[in-house]
Amino acid sequence: MLESPTFSVLSLGAHRVLARIEIEFAHHGGTDNGSLIVTFDNFVEYGLEKKSIAPALRELEALGFIEVTERGRAGNAEWRRASRFRLTYRHSDAGGATDDWSRIKTIEDAKAIRERARATRPEVGTARAPMLRNRISSGGKSPVLVGKTH
Repeated sequence: MLESPTFSVLSLGAHRVLARIEIEFAHHGGTDNGSLIVTFDNFVEYGLEKKSIAPALRELEALGFIEVTERGRAGNAEWRRASRFRLTYRHSDAGGATDDWSRIKTIEDAKAIRERARATRPEVGTARAPMLRNRISSGGKSPVLVGKTH
């Protein structure tokens, strides 16, 4: 895996996110893969910049290194929920490693997938994206973000 074209194109942020999820896997004694909880704050405490977490997660998922088994959400008290992760190259309770990263054979394909994933943001209006409110149409100004955007 470490010599694969897919691994070689990972951004620094993706390497750090992957390392933090690996740490969580180790804290669980190599078990619970698929139920690994790493919070936004855990990533920040590990040294990631807030703005780099979401693109790095999208990159890792698109390149097949992780699977987000349960999407978290921000909120207050009982509405807040952390994401759960599975490392595809490690065994899980459901079975062996799936090595999803190995389906990508060339550096060019890996780079293209990485760039698309990092540039893609969740659709407006979904639980994973802020709502947009258009400004008064004068001069074609860009929309205004409403709510938390992390």
